[in-house]
Parts: sequence; C-alpha cells; structure tokens
Amino acid sequence: MKTPQRKTARIIVLSILLSHWLTMNSTAATDAHNNLTWQGAQTCLVCHETEAVEVHGSGHYQWQGTALYAVNGPDIQGKLNTAFNSYCINILGNWDSCASCHIGLGAKPGQTASATQIQNIDCLICHQSEYKRIRVGGAFVPDTANMGISMDQAVQTVHKPLRSNCLQCHARGGGGDNNKRGDLTLAHATTSDSNFDVHMAISGANLSCQECHITQNHRIAGRGSDLRQTDLDVKMNCSTASCHIDKRTASGHDTGEINRHVDRVACQTCHIKTYARNAADTTAIESTEVYRDWSDPEWAATLNRWEPRIDRGSDLKPEYRFWNGFNWHYSLNDTATLDAAAGTYPTSRLEGDIAQSGSVLYPFKYKKSLQPLADSPGVLVALDTSVYFSSGDYDASVKAGLRNMRLADSTAYRNVETDTWQLITHEVSPKDGVLDCGQCHTATATQMNLKSMGYAMKGTQNTTCTQCHETEKMPSYTSLHDKHVKDKKYDCSWCHTFTRPERGLKLPATVNSVLSVTPTERNVSAEAGKIAFGVFNTGAAMVWSAQVTFGAGWFRIVAGTAGVQSGTISGEFDANIDASSRMATIRVSAPGMAGSPMDITVTQAGYLKQVGADPGLVEEFLPGNQTVSLLVNSTNRHGDKPVYEWLVLAAIYGGETTPLYLISNLGIVDLNQVLSSLYTYTYSFDGDDLTHIGTLTMSGLGLQTGDSLLYGYAYQNTQGVIVLDNIVRVTVQ
Repeated sequence: MKTPQRKTARIIVLSILLSHWLTMNSTAATDAHNNLTWQGAQTCLVCHETEAVEVHGSGHYQWQGTALYAVNGPDIQGKLNTAFNSYCINILGNWDSCASCHIGLGAKPGQTASATQIQNIDCLICHQSEYKRIRVGGAFVPDTANMGISMDQAVQTVHKPLRSNCLQCHARGGGGDNNKRGDLTLAHATTSDSNFDVHMAISGANLSCQECHITQNHRIAGRGSDLRQTDLDVKMNCSTASCHIDKRTASGHDTGEINRHVDRVACQTCHIKTYARNAADTTAIESTEVYRDWSDPEWAATLNRWEPRIDRGSDLKPEYRFWNGFNWHYSLNDTATLDAAAGTYPTSRLEGDIAQSGSVLYPFKYKKSLQPLADSPGVLVALDTSVYFSSGDYDASVKAGLRNMRLADSTAYRNVETDTWQLITHEVSPKDGVLDCGQCHTATATQMNLKSMGYAMKGTQNTTCTQCHETEKMPSYTSLHDKHVKDKKYDCSWCHTFTRPERGLKLPATVNSVLSVTPTERNVSAEAGKIAFGVFNTGAAMVWSAQVTFGAGWFRIVAGTAGVQSGTISGEFDANIDASSRMATIRVSAPGMAGSPMDITVTQAGYLKQVGADPGLVEEFLPGNQTVSLLVNSTNRHGDKPVYEWLVLAAIYGGETTPLYLISNLGIVDLNQVLSSLYTYTYSFDGDDLTHIGTLTMSGLGLQTGDSLLYGYAYQNTQGVIVLDNIVRVTVQ
C-alpha cells in the first residue's frame, strides 16, 4: 500500500513529465536541458529517477556504507551514526548544522529510497557551480539573492561536477577552509600556482576530481585513512594508462635507487614535502588545524557562533608511517582506551608496519584535540555542538551530549586529548620539488627519522656485523648498502628486523617467516553485504590460498582466493533471513610459514526487522509472531522548532480503536486523562532523531490478524501548534 506522500509525489512527477514532454515536442531543442524551468527538486526526477536512486544509495547521501577496510566495529559505518573524530566529534544533536554539507535538502537520509527521500536529493549542489542555497526552517532552498544566474538558468546549464562543487564541502570539513584535511582548500578551485598543487592548478594539469577519483553509478573511489566506508572499491593509483604510465614499475624512474622504493614507498611520500602550504595567488592563508580545545570557547565573528579554540599551522612536514590500507576506528559509545605511548585516546589508527608485506610508507597529518570523556561508562562524549555553537557553554553542551547518548547529565566527565591520523595525498609539487635522497638517508636528515620508523640495526654494530665478518669501520649509508645489497645481494634482515622478500635477495637461515591476516574476525549485520581481509607476511616469500571451509552456502570469496606475498580477500555474504546468527570460516594457508593455516571468522547477526526508521507515513504488514524492532523517527519535516515532544500510541483490536496513549518519561498514560497536564508527559527522544522503543511481536501485544498497532511522533512548535508526524502503522497479516 502506497502512502499519501508517495501518491502526491507521483502526481507531481507525472504532471512535470507531461509538461516537459509537450515542451520537448514543440521545440526542436539540441539539449534536453535548454528549455527547462525550475519546479523544485522534481525538475531533475522527470528524467533522472534512476540516477537519483543511485545517489540515494551512495556514501555521499547515506553518510555511511560498507566499512570494507575497518578492523573493528560493525560492517556499516559512517558519520551518520557511528563515526567519532577529533574535529566536530559526532553529528548527534546537531543535524541542522552538519547537514549544510549533506547533498540533501534538509531531511536526514533514510535507508529506503522512498519518494520523500528521492525528492530530498539536491542535484544542483554537485551539478551547478553557480548554485547557492540557504536553510529556511528545516529545509534548504535556493539562495537566488547570492546567485549570479536564475534558477531556470541553473537547471538549463547543469554540468559534471567541477572542483569548486566538491570543495565547497570537502575543503570546509571541520568548520573552516582546510581545517580538516590539511591538503584540500578552496584555493584548489581556481589557483594557477602549480607549485601549490601541480595536478589541480590551472597552469598545471588542471585535473578535475573525477580524473583521479573514478566514479561508477554515482559512487566514488578513494578514501582517507580516517574514513570508514568504502563507496567504490577501486584502488587509487598514480600510474595508469593515461597518467605516469610506468612510474610504479622497476624501471620507471631515472635511477635504480629510486626504483627500489616504489614497492614500499607511496608516490606522495616523496612528492609532497610539506602540506598546508599557501597558494601564491590567493589572499587567504591555507593553514590547517593542528589542535582543537573544546574547553576554551571563542566567539567566531565570521561564523556568527561560538567555536572551540583552534591552533593552526602552515607548511607542515607530514608524519610518516607504514600503512597496509586497513584501519582501526573509535565509534560512538565504544569504551575509550588510552594509548599509553602517545598519552592520547585514539579516534583512528593505522594498521601495518615496516616488516609486513603490503605495508607502504605514506605521509599523514597528525592532529590532536581536547574533548570530554565520561568516567563511569568510560566513553568519549559527543558534546552537543548545537548548544556549544549557540551559547559557548562547554559544560551545558557536554551535559546535553550525555543526554543525547542516553546517559545521565550528572555523569562525571573529564577532559582528555584525542588524536587522529589522516592521509595526505593532495598538494603534489612539480617534479623539481621532490625530496632528494639526503633529506631522508643521512645522519643529519631532517625530513624523517628512519631509525625511529624501524630502520635501526637489529643489534649493536658489533653483534650485527660479526654475523659475517670482523668489526670494521662503518662506511657511509650509500657505500654500505651498495656493498651488501647491490653487490652481495643480502636481504635487509641480515642487519634489520624486517625483510624485503619481493626483491629476491639472500635471507639468513634464522629469518622468522610468519603469515598474518587483518582482521581475524568480523561481525556483520543481517543484510547482504561485502567484507575484506588483508593477507600479509614477514620473512621469506610467501604463496598463499584461501577457501571457505564453513558457511559456503551464504558466504563466498569473490576475489583473492590465492596470491603471492600480500593481498586482499574480498568476500560477499547473503542476507540472513533467520532470527539466529550464523558463522562462516575462511582458512588461509601458506605452506612453510609460521601461523599457517589460519582460520578467520565472519559472524552474521540474525534478522531483526526494523519498523519506523524512515520519516513520514510508514505502513507495514507482518506476521503476528515475527519479532520486530520498533523505531520512531523524530525528524522535523516542517522546519519547526519543537518546544515539547510526545510519543503517541494506539491500537485497533477487532475493528475497534483504543484511546490514544502517551508513552512518556513517567510511564504510559491515557491522553484524554492528562490533557490538562500534557506538558508533564513528554518523551525524551534520542538526539540522532531515531529512537528504539521496543523489540517485540504483535501477537505478544495481543494483536491478531487484521489488528493494527499505530504510533507516532508529535510535537508542539513555537506557535503553540501541536503536530502529529512520522506515523507508523503495523498491521498483522
């Protein structure tokens, strides 16, 4: 049964389609857009409904997705629900502000591609560089007063995304230009300074974002080390059929010394000396945030709100780490664990190390923040940024955040430092600006400390050298390596704690060869999905294979059944339609390697149907004995500011409707009996606009075939009007 919303949407779309068809048949237009007139979001849906459905399922709209390369947490992660960082922390309690960089028109994304959700997509935010928008109430509308063209002209001249379209959000992450990423600024849209970024400068390659970030069906490849979901699982690569064709090969560079690096050193490591550099042709300073102190609010006149104190830096040297492409992430409500070595509570961590095949040396931005931690549950607090931005009251925003997290606002908290690691990959310099060997490979090198990264001798000079000969005077780095590696073909493990088996050098008899897999276990949801595991080795060269030994009926390997050295096992799993959880086992075998064979497990949750997640009018027909999770969506779809909120419930038994009840913080009461004290019986909804109110069966409530349970979200706005919204009806079939 279609809801009234969907019927209305279909009528609107059909009427626009008829108008468009008549226009197209009366005018011989050479471009289908030439004669369009702006008629709201439906203007695009007339022809592009398929594309809208694609966008709806993408990471840009959902703000979450399959966390293929996460080693912990659920299989679906993202900023919509789970993500937690050292910038704005989490969106809990402040969707209105965070939504300014969402590609929707104001409503939160829902999983179902309903008419309401499809009409919420703002196509022009990506496809019209002249488009501006402003929030009116709870929705975004065209800001024509600040546009240089009309809305009719806007839809008539749509285009593929330009850099400026992408940068209006991606450069402003964290609340300001280049705050977050460190290597993406608004200057990238128009700069002619090729020394600033040789790829994006107009005087350089002048590349669009899509020329590196491959797109398929509105899903986009590429992610930073701190991002959770993988929107499109296509590896980013500097050396392609059209760019830097042979640079990732053993003969792509001018010297053998440089060519030896390509397997273990990322292109960015040598080609980005510093980040957060200033573009020569802009008045702005393209610095980046290096520290944020939420306990120290400051008034930001340009933003017209309170902001935490932010320390910035320019022309910064990256931090360098070996990374295998997998990450650990802190998620909302996780128990926070102190990193004793760093003295911080991590929000992201890099997987991989110098000894592991598949780990490559990359440059990173390292960032800290001071934010609250709740002592008793031991979790980081997603302080309510809406309270903070409007009042500058740190304590009040922490207490509001505690309530949003369903914790008592009297919970004791303290301030702790968090940190995060973020991949640096933009602001590539021209080739004459690349690092030279001496900046890394000398005793006085200032760019990076190779010894601290694992390149130190595995013992003293005496014990290391006397494996083969008597103690000798230590020659220069170049002379030492030319003699032992280039001439004698000795592997690194003779002198260091790691090997480089891909180079085919002589290994000592005592080398420890070990198989490892990351992660070794994952829990996934009941829905169908994808997952990935990394296979790595230390020591001798490794040949490995993988097969599903248990659970092959629902889990399968789609890529990575065998490999040499490191690799990725890509798996797919079917939806679990049973209420019970189930487990699959993948066995990875590598003959001759310690740790082989290794079993890794995938545990899939049992199916639990959720009802009420989407806003609007929702109707479900279910068997009476089916267990369901009842959710209520408290999204405000009318642009009102709720003053009081209620959860209303009723039922239809045998054709008779019960009285309306309020489920309140004081219990369940008959609405008719508390009309005079209505404001006493409010309900505290979760700050993320989606509240779980129970897991049960309809038969458990005494409902039989044909009976219905009805519940909904109600609120009173600032004008004193009570609105009943987001209504759910569950009927027993």
